[in-house]
Amino acid sequence: MQLDTDACISVMSEYPDVFKEIIGKCKGFKATLYVKENCQPKFFKQRPFLYSIQSRVKNEVKRLVDMEILERIEKSDWATPIDPVIKPDGNVRIFGDFKVILNPVLEDIDYPLPGMKDIFVKLSDGKFFSEN
Repeated sequence: MQLDTDACISVMSEYPDVFKEIIGKCKGFKATLYVKENCQPKFFKQRPFLYSIQSRVKNEVKRLVDMEILERIEKSDWATPIDPVIKPDGNVRIFGDFKVILNPVLEDIDYPLPGMKDIFVKLSDGKFFSEN
């Protein structure tokens, strides 16, 4: 299948914020997490990680705070440990390990997955398909 270059350029021009190579923010939407009744807050202290990357982790946290991706707080009843991973370019990516703090206390929300017929109906009006 061949992509229509002009159509791609048109879409990229119409929605430039979507195609920026920086971290984006979800605007106009607020997530709601439903926790189980009577769950107790959990606070995990920082896990130890290599001394050689501590300054890179600190710089990445500062960068994310400066971009307003993360927010400094004075006190919290909840905290999850982070796992820093070294990227191929030598920078650090930070992951919050939510499986130890958040996943166990979240309510199970029944969300029915669409059936094959529903998926094909939605795809019937599609113009571009990709095999990635």
